[in-house]
Amino acid sequence: MFIAHRGNDNHKYRENSEKAILFSLQQPYLDGIECDLRLTKDKKIVLLHNILIDFVSDGSGFVHNLTLDELLSYTFEQHQFQDKITVLSSLLSKIESKKILLLEVKEERTNVSVDWIEALKSIFTQYSNLTIYLCSFNYDLLRKLKERYPNILMGLIVGYTMNQNKDITPFEFVMYHYRSFRYTHKMSMIWTMNDKDKVQYYKSKVDYIITDRAYEFV
Repeated sequence: MFIAHRGNDNHKYRENSEKAILFSLQQPYLDGIECDLRLTKDKKIVLLHNILIDFVSDGSGFVHNLTLDELLSYTFEQHQFQDKITVLSSLLSKIESKKILLLEVKEERTNVSVDWIEALKSIFTQYSNLTIYLCSFNYDLLRKLKERYPNILMGLIVGYTMNQNKDITPFEFVMYHYRSFRYTHKMSMIWTMNDKDKVQYYKSKVDYIITDRAYEFV
């Protein structure tokens, strides 16, 4: 029922950090974690929500304009917890859990589908034992990823004014902002739900609730 938004839960680790995600996967009341993926200049996948690193690290620039080595040279901080940026392949190598790994592809650019297809190829091949779900706001990119990797469960993110009228037929699930939720025949998730009363309301309506504070609802 509950998925840890960016690996957040009852800890002080930085969101989207390896420590946060490994901690959350150990909690019995969580069915999985959600995290944000971005592509570096040299086509490596790292975990970060922001397109810029300026406000979350001691470095500067767009993630896609920096190499992995450059990103690893910076310190990222949140809640006074400092660490290095998390590399997806390194994180997955430490996971043995069968819980859901909900990976959100964060991509604002166009014409980069080939880069993502190639970057994810080794991930899907090497970690086929893990329960990987893929999702994105980027409809065109997600369609192309689904065409290339039909066996990977994928879901479109619908929220605010984005993707309201898109065809969800190709995908196995839909991730709704709770204010945009509507019933479909698909598996459904809502994000990001941190209000106890609303959690109780939606628990019977959706398959999964993405939250920062699952520990408060169990």
